[in-house]
Amino acid sequence: MKTAATFLLLFAGGWAVRAVFDSWRGLVINATAAGLGLAETARRHAGFEREYFEDLLAEGRAKWEAQRNRRAARAAAATATAPIDSDF
Repeated sequence: MKTAATFLLLFAGGWAVRAVFDSWRGLVINATAAGLGLAETARRHAGFEREYFEDLLAEGRAKWEAQRNRRAARAAAATATAPIDSDF
């Protein structure tokens, strides 16, 4: 009788432990799926932001190059129209 009670107690305890770990397993699986979804969303958002900053950098570089070319053209025009000093 004692052996049967011990068996039933251990069997019920094992069943309870299994039920707890199975519920944890489902929780871990759901948390992992949610984390992977969040990571994918974060990567996509980071890609959009990176593209935005690359566009800003490209526009800034284009504006700087246009200003530099304008200054160079003005300097060349000023040099071409300046009278030449002749000390001969």
